[in-house]
Amino acid sequence: METYTYDVRMFKETFEYGFTYINGFMRNVHRFAHRPAVTCPLRNRTWTYAELNREVNRLAHALLGDGIGKNDVVMYQLLNSFEFVLSYLAPQKIGVLNC
Repeated sequence: METYTYDVRMFKETFEYGFTYINGFMRNVHRFAHRPAVTCPLRNRTWTYAELNREVNRLAHALLGDGIGKNDVVMYQLLNSFEFVLSYLAPQKIGVLNC
């Protein structure tokens, strides 16, 4: 029986050094701007990647306007909702740690 050993090097090179969630999101904004990104069943609304990016930018600018900046920490506790998506992505856009 032949055995297979997983080579973790490619994973580490991609995800431990250069990949961040916000980079993946921005890649999708550029690649799939007019495709659906998130749907909120409570609002019966779907946002495209371009629309979601605009909303994320609005919140990121609001955080900056409130004096929150790079390496600050933003904490939140939200239900699985559109607001959670914004709260997860916006701080990352401006270098803020979020949890």
